[in-house]
Amino acid sequence: MDNITQPSMRDASGLVCVPALAYRVERNPDVATKLPAIINNGGGIASMIHDLCDPARECFVAVYLTAKGEPMAAPHVVSMGTLTASLVHPREVFAPALMLGAAAVVVAHNHPSGDPTPSAEDRATTRRLQRAARLLGFELLDHVVVTKDGYRSFLEEGWL
Repeated sequence: MDNITQPSMRDASGLVCVPALAYRVERNPDVATKLPAIINNGGGIASMIHDLCDPARECFVAVYLTAKGEPMAAPHVVSMGTLTASLVHPREVFAPALMLGAAAVVVAHNHPSGDPTPSAEDRATTRRLQRAARLLGFELLDHVVVTKDGYRSFLEEGWL
C-alpha cells in the first residue's frame, strides 16, 4: 500500500464511511477543510452534508458531537436509500455515538425531490431517535432535511 492516508481514515474508531468519503472527495476535494469547527445551526449541518450524498437518492447522516458541539469525526452515513426513502434504525445511529463517547448527535438527510418539508415518516423517525437518545444518555440536537437549494431544521422550526 502506498502513502494513502490510512491512519487518518481510521481516526475516531474507524467510523468514517470510506465509500461516502471517497464520493465526497471525488465531488469536492476541499470538503475536509469545510467542516465547521462547531455545529450551531441547521445551515452548518446542511453545508456539511451537501456534498456527501448522491443527489438522486435519500441519504441519512449522523454527526457526533462533543459537549461543546464540536464534530468528533466526519459525518457518518447511516443509510443510503432510494429516490423517496431511506431506512433508519436507532441502533445504526447511536452505536457509533457510544463508541466515540459522543455527548450529542445531529442527524440529517437529503430530499432529492427538492422539497425540504419533512414527511410524516421523517417526523416519526425523529421521535423514535429522540426516545432512543434519551434512553442512551445522548442529546439529539437536531434533524435537518437538506435539499439542493436549502434546508429545514426540526430545532429551528420548534419541533425538537
